[in-house]
Amino acid sequence: MSDTQLRLQESPRLDGTCPRCQQPASGADANCSSCLSPHHAECWDAGSRCARCGGTAHFVMMQVPGRVSP
Repeated sequence: MSDTQLRLQESPRLDGTCPRCQQPASGADANCSSCLSPHHAECWDAGSRCARCGGTAHFVMMQVPGRVSP
């Protein structure tokens, strides 16, 4: 199992809630690289860091046609 898969299993924010605004973040624009919490783009930009863990790096999850998300 990869490090990312382990972090996904351990992340308490996989309910899809943005930790900054507490609103659903399905199809989130940014995910924290440290704790994987989803954020809306405007919420990430408002603090320039993760509202949950304070991490400053993020990534964008993209759907690849024909693939199912884990």
